Amino acid sequence: MNKRYRRLLTIFGVMVLVLGLVVSEVSAQMISGDLVGTVLDKSGAVIPRATVEAVNTETGVKYSTQASDSGEYRFNNLPVGTYNVSASAPNLATTVINGFKVELNKTVTLQITLELKGAVTTIEVSGVAQSLDTTTSNLANTFEQKQLADLPSTSLGASGILNLSLLSPGVASSGGVGAGSGPSVGGQRPRNNNFTVEGIDNNSKGVTGPLVPIPNDAVAEFILHEFAEFALDFLGRGQWLIGAHPV
Repeated sequence: MNKRYRRLLTIFGVMVLVLGLVVSEVSAQMISGDLVGTVLDKSGAVIPRATVEAVNTETGVKYSTQASDSGEYRFNNLPVGTYNVSASAPNLATTVINGFKVELNKTVTLQITLELKGAVTTIEVSGVAQSLDTTTSNLANTFEQKQLADLPSTSLGASGILNLSLLSPGVASSGGVGAGSGPSVGGQRPRNNNFTVEGIDNNSKGVTGPLVPIPNDAVAEFILHEFAEFALDFLGRGQWLIGAHPV
């Protein structure tokens, strides 16, 4: 009996550990974003094992990784912000992409091209447009601090920045759809909305809505995110995340 009990206890412990790791990984995405891409040469051939670095322009923190044999690299859970991204490899000039943005809950793609090293050892590029996220079927609409300040809809009524969600496709005012506050997303009842601040649950346990209202000028970024796949974080709630990233 004791042997069987110990076996069950061991299995339970392993399950808890695995579940904890999965939830931790998903939770990190609530306050960060991913950066992926491929390192290529000028002809379009992949460059294996290149060194890739991303430096946050606000904090100066540097993140490093090495591309795979197929030239692909990935940074998971980078804090939201602007980065200078560089790639280097033997006998090739270092390329630096300045001012590339990593957005909340998004996977952004950046292809980096290296040229042969000559008189110039470093090539700097600015103003690179972000590519469409082809790594996931999730939908997201992000509003930045300037939009939060300039768009008139944020000053209408008590909803504040929540009104920005109405600018996204498939979103309408709740009207008489059902209990809860906030918009109706994808035809669902407002009580299916999930509100977070920096990835922390901000849901009222009474009638669903934000528990703590956040002043517009305290928000650096606002996102409306639809998860195409079931997320462990949202047990008991809908797949629509309405998140705020404070200044």
